[in-house]
Amino acid sequence: MSNQKQNNRPRGPMGHGMRGGEKAKDFKGTMKKLLNYIKPFKFSFLVGLLCAIVSVCIMVIGPKIQGNIITEIAQGFMNKVQGKGGIDFDAIQKTCALLLAIYALSTAFSYLQGWLMSGVSNKMGYKLRKEMNQKIDKLPLSYFDKNSHGDILSRFTNDVDTLVQSLNQSLSTMVSSFVQIIGFLVMMLSISWKMTLMALIVIPLSLVLVMVVVKKSQRYFKAQQKSLGLVNGHIEEMYSELKGIIATIKEPHLRQLTEECFINDREFVKEFKVHSAAKSVHHGFIGGLLQHTLAVTKMCVFLADNYPILDRDLLVTAAIFHDIGKVTELSDFPMNDYTDDGQLLGHIFIGAELIGNKIRQISGFPPVLATELRHCILAHHGELEYGSPKKPAIAEAMALNFADNTDAKLETMTEIYDKANPTTEWLGFNRFVDSNIRQSTGSVAKRK
Repeated sequence: MSNQKQNNRPRGPMGHGMRGGEKAKDFKGTMKKLLNYIKPFKFSFLVGLLCAIVSVCIMVIGPKIQGNIITEIAQGFMNKVQGKGGIDFDAIQKTCALLLAIYALSTAFSYLQGWLMSGVSNKMGYKLRKEMNQKIDKLPLSYFDKNSHGDILSRFTNDVDTLVQSLNQSLSTMVSSFVQIIGFLVMMLSISWKMTLMALIVIPLSLVLVMVVVKKSQRYFKAQQKSLGLVNGHIEEMYSELKGIIATIKEPHLRQLTEECFINDREFVKEFKVHSAAKSVHHGFIGGLLQHTLAVTKMCVFLADNYPILDRDLLVTAAIFHDIGKVTELSDFPMNDYTDDGQLLGHIFIGAELIGNKIRQISGFPPVLATELRHCILAHHGELEYGSPKKPAIAEAMALNFADNTDAKLETMTEIYDKANPTTEWLGFNRFVDSNIRQSTGSVAKRK
């Protein structure tokens, strides 16, 4: 693998974000454009901000009322000790009821603010994507030759999502935080100006510390955002390629089965695209399952095109589904560890069961074809000692085993090479490939 490709390999946890390190060329102009998008929804937007302010103002009163409750209890206790009376539980009950009403009202305004801001942000996101779609229809073909498909898809998805989330969360949070600071400051002054002054002395020190941390971490944040852009683009490009292969499946039942899972089921697709294929052995990174599935599928396409005995549609479908159980076997990042189902059942059984359930939902699915497809899944590890409950009994299952094993072992070698310096010295024994490993002279020369 070339250095360029190595640098683009996805590693580590991923979130949604813009392409890293880019600064706005015209900040004022960008803000004006953003405000123009908000204008049609300005009433809902302003009401949402007002609700956020009211919610915070009401919430700020809470600590003062809580203080009254504590004061009442303390005063009642002292009166009881001095023999002058006791704790006024009726007054405490009324105060608690008032406090509950205040928090309920604050929650209601907060919910209304969230509902309104979500509506505005989603409508704006829809408008942005609609205009982007209209724009992309007018672009010349040369634009798509010069720009990565993954980059374009990332702009449609991740960049717009970032903008929508910023509008939905960041702006309202900023307003709420500002009002909260003013409100708490007023409440603190009303309780004790001396204690308020002591608390304010700490703030400049905190600001200095925050500024130092931000300054030091900014470059890492930019690097992270850049990596996220590369990973997101790479994932979208791989998924588009996988969809292109799905479109070539001719057998109607297999085509329907594949489309239902990998195109129509959006929740599953979202999880599948960012899932890993292993905890540590191979493809143990964000997008690893998608990368492994695509590589195995492409190899199976090659085998089917060169060996006429193979049923191309069956083999390709089996390749796309072969590791589907890993979505359940492994937990999401950042944990990326075996689940209880993964430990007790394993991805092969989980995958075969999932496919069986999906097949039963498709009317007229040929029983023999269903059995052959599930056999490919059950046998794709090739040997009983490798976890397969059955050894390959049809040519398609054998071809799938070869493709899966090839990609797994070559990816393992790739990951070992990535961690090592370009050298022909022996790198040590690897249990997965069951051999002592070193790099070839040609591989070392390529990496240098």
